[in-house]
Amino acid sequence: MREKLQLRYWRHLVLAAVLLGFAAFFRFALRGYSTLALVCFAAACVVLAYYGLKHLAEKNPALSRRGNQILSYALVLFLLAFGVTEGAIVGDAHTKLPEDYPVDYVIVLGAGVNGRTPSMILTWRLERALAYLQACPEAVCIVSGGQGPGEDIPEAECMALWLKARGVSEDRILQEDQSTSTSENLRNTQALLTELEGDRELRIGLITSEFHLLRAKLTASRAGLEVYGFPARTAFLGLRVNYYIREVFGLWYYVLAGK
Repeated sequence: MREKLQLRYWRHLVLAAVLLGFAAFFRFALRGYSTLALVCFAAACVVLAYYGLKHLAEKNPALSRRGNQILSYALVLFLLAFGVTEGAIVGDAHTKLPEDYPVDYVIVLGAGVNGRTPSMILTWRLERALAYLQACPEAVCIVSGGQGPGEDIPEAECMALWLKARGVSEDRILQEDQSTSTSENLRNTQALLTELEGDRELRIGLITSEFHLLRAKLTASRAGLEVYGFPARTAFLGLRVNYYIREVFGLWYYVLAGK
């Protein structure tokens, strides 16, 4: 009996070691998978917590049972909240609008720039924007994003250069290059549109990554912009999973902190 108990203890340790190995792999061997690394690390911590509670049962069974109950209830509540939030994000990651649904302005939200080169995430957003601008030649594009660490130029300038190099006329591109967050992106863009158009009723599109669309639309609404979402697809499945998971925490932070 004791040997079986010891075997179960070792299973916990082996599982925790495997999870920690995956965490190290996602963190150090791959680029852009930090959220999956944190998930694996957190899962390893949970496994080790259960392992510790099983050991505690030999000295204090009552305390071990109470700890197991608390940990299990907390885990179930977290997973329920996570699942509901993820469902809302996935449900809003698509649009039923036609690809050429006409708008007056289409906002493209910035993402990382490597020196002067758009990151993969930003490239996918720009490809979506280019396809839309080609399908809707009357639409004006607002590229929004300031300059962050490791970026030689503002994200807005990088996006404008990318679009112009692919045939989009300069007079169809407006730059908002001061923002450092989604909230600032949309507040600054709202101020720019008010300056240009006054109180005129506008039809506005919003292009961002599919996993980011729900939070971006909520942020736009708070900034006074009613937008139609046009999601940009994240091409790599692993990255898509990573960012869908990360977005849950981003949405929770937005709801709690308002930014």
